[in-house]
Amino acid sequence: MQCPFLKEARVRWCRAAGIRKPIAESQSDDAACRCLDERFRDCRWVSPEFHEAPPPCPHLEHALVQYCEAAPLTRFVPFSEPLLTRCGTDAHKYCDFYLDLLRAARPPLKDQEFSAPEDLFYTRNHWWIDLQEQGLCHLGADAFLARLLGGVERAGILTPRGTAFPAVVFTCGGTDFTVTFPAQIRIEAANPHLRIEPRRMLREPYSAGWLFRGIIGEGQMRELKESLITASEARRLMEEDARRVNEMLQSLRPAGAVPAMADGGLFEEGLLGLLEPHEALRLFHETGSPAAGQRR
Repeated sequence: MQCPFLKEARVRWCRAAGIRKPIAESQSDDAACRCLDERFRDCRWVSPEFHEAPPPCPHLEHALVQYCEAAPLTRFVPFSEPLLTRCGTDAHKYCDFYLDLLRAARPPLKDQEFSAPEDLFYTRNHWWIDLQEQGLCHLGADAFLARLLGGVERAGILTPRGTAFPAVVFTCGGTDFTVTFPAQIRIEAANPHLRIEPRRMLREPYSAGWLFRGIIGEGQMRELKESLITASEARRLMEEDARRVNEMLQSLRPAGAVPAMADGGLFEEGLLGLLEPHEALRLFHETGSPAAGQRR
């Protein structure tokens, strides 16, 4: 599905001018444009051999371009087949301009909520993946993992590009936790905001907090789908793992001394950063590591 903010226009510009400045024909006053009538001969950019040429100016170029209607500044780019760009596929749902205008479609998580959008697939170690047209995909951490990592201090991309197991290392309370997607994909890009705003992934894990964009081949797609779970299964898994976390907290701390429990019986947001390193690593290994997904 093409982004509703992707627009097309015809522009014109002067090939001889020192600076190329495309002007949309729909926004141009043709009567005032001297490039279109005999007045072009008085322009300093016109070559002498064209002084007797008929209008319009021989240096005047036309082109079909595209631009984003949602962007604060209009930037014309050469026209190409929309399906070859992010704007021409479902990948536009993860564009910052699109999200700023349509954030209500996937709002930030509410407290005490383990949501799982129905249009996504999930892994057993708490990743989600959006399988789109032509093998394109976006992936990130689900609501459960986002809550565990809520107080993240830093995020480092371990696999920025190429065919690999997508992985990010998050630092919470001075301890590093590596989250790894359990299948190889061809990574095209990582979310550029993660390094400077890592908590973006935790506030809006299913939209602005995506982690990687990539491509999956047809043969791999069938194999991958067999290992994924649906939204309803993912919600059950998150609730089960939340209970397991609570049980582990009770075993790690004496009765009545569990500071990592929030109101309502759910563990505190950013739990991994509140525990001792050995406690946090043990808990993460049981719920969010690739090994945890293989055991289920």
